[in-house]
Amino acid sequence: MEWPHFYPENCPPTEAKPASGKVYRLVRNNPPKAEDFLSTWEEFPGRFPEPTIRISGASVYTDPQDVERLKKRIPQLNDRKTAKGELNSTLGFSDALTTPKGVCFCWFLTNYQTRLPRSIRAAFRFLVGNLNGMSSAER
Repeated sequence: MEWPHFYPENCPPTEAKPASGKVYRLVRNNPPKAEDFLSTWEEFPGRFPEPTIRISGASVYTDPQDVERLKKRIPQLNDRKTAKGELNSTLGFSDALTTPKGVCFCWFLTNYQTRLPRSIRAAFRFLVGNLNGMSSAER
């Protein structure tokens, strides 16, 4: 796989697994666009002195309630929407990061710099509505 030029050495990490499963991500656009899948390093230029493994990936969550908790904790994210997608191994690798506030997966996307690949657009083709009004089966 081809990785973005800014990935540091040993990124994705050796413990990362091929991406798979249902995940949720905060996005600005409906439908999601390439800029909705930027890594932390790309989304906040100048905030970090250099890219580390953890900020080189895009954050995704397996529990939609973790996304809602994140929005409550960081008010600047309140204008974002929650997109649900299904990852597969062609989309890169992911690695779980457990924090006191939940589990976040660091998704290491393959090189998508020129355009958002069709497979990612297909994976995240819809947004989640009101999570509080959804049954767990709908999530």
